[in-house]
Amino acid sequence: KALKIPSYDFASECLENALALLEDQEKALKKSMEEGNVESAVEKEKEEGKGNTAATSKDTKGTDDSEREDDASAPSLQKIRQDKLKVMEHTTKVSLIYVKLCLGDPSMALYYADQLLSLDGLDPRQKMLVNMYAAEALCALESPKAAAERLHSIANTELADNGDGVEFTYTKHATSAQLRVGINVNSARVHIQQGRLDAAKEAAETALKINPKDNSAIITWCYIELRRGRTQSALEVLRKRRSAV
Repeated sequence: KALKIPSYDFASECLENALALLEDQEKALKKSMEEGNVESAVEKEKEEGKGNTAATSKDTKGTDDSEREDDASAPSLQKIRQDKLKVMEHTTKVSLIYVKLCLGDPSMALYYADQLLSLDGLDPRQKMLVNMYAAEALCALESPKAAAERLHSIANTELADNGDGVEFTYTKHATSAQLRVGINVNSARVHIQQGRLDAAKEAAETALKINPKDNSAIITWCYIELRRGRTQSALEVLRKRRSAV
């Protein structure tokens, strides 16, 4: 059978298959954990009903201790596996959202974004990225107000990223350029609160000139553009940011 040529359509198919497999594994693991708990309870009842002689108790003590150790270690291993499956599911869905946007399918991208954001334990950086993808999808669906709300929800996040995957805060271990970006982004946000959108845009543009990849600057600038009714402008920047990933 001939191999399929790599494409976004093929990538989407692979990621959707991966999600289905992960879902099956999660269901199987959950069932196994539930059945394991029932079996442990039954075994405990059996042990409590065994012989009452001291000799029997002595003979079975070592076995009981061993079984208790096994019972204690099994759930922890299952929990580790469950956590790994969740991480894989989150990562797969982030990739699928990206692919759906590349395919020009904002509706499905938004569907998976909302689905992912509703899950517990989502990494803060993934949450920020998914909200940016959701904002892009909403812009494409001509819902600028909803897109602005998504950006506003992450505008004040404590997580900062210089666009190269390096985390930092503007007040600790930050370079001069990072500090200048932070000052201008904060200035833009103050102007937004005061309703001075022109001044806010100027500050955000200054931040972007210093570092065009800074997520905080991109989010703030796009939010301002959406508030100004310039949906297409915000959409173009969000798409450019995605293509640079």
